[in-house]
Amino acid sequence: MEKIATVITADSQTALVQMRRASACGENCASCSASCRKTHHTAQVKNTAGAKEGQTVKIEMEGRSLLWISFLAYIVPLLALFLGYGIAYSIKRNEIIADITGLLCLAVSFFVLRLVDKRIEKSGKYQSEITKILSE
Repeated sequence: MEKIATVITADSQTALVQMRRASACGENCASCSASCRKTHHTAQVKNTAGAKEGQTVKIEMEGRSLLWISFLAYIVPLLALFLGYGIAYSIKRNEIIADITGLLCLAVSFFVLRLVDKRIEKSGKYQSEITKILSE
């Protein structure tokens, strides 16, 4: 994955960058009548290119890392919900108990993912990095 961003603050190791959030319509605003708001988000990235504040940079993240993180964020909670529901329903044959169990499993999965997220953040293994300075 590649993104273009502007460096807000930077030191020798990391940088805080601001990127335009991609819209669901594919960013073809000239032919779109939806009048979407342009929104931005910030991220902490590795400053491997030595970027400085105010510079426009190219940020990259390995595709495999992005897929793994997306799997954890989207698929694992769904699996927890369906497995919790399925197991509870097969044991009790009661939809209300199965619904509640599925939702509890979903909540537990979010709690576990939050702990995993903190570990991933500390490791820095799946962090995006600045690969190129595009403009001063």
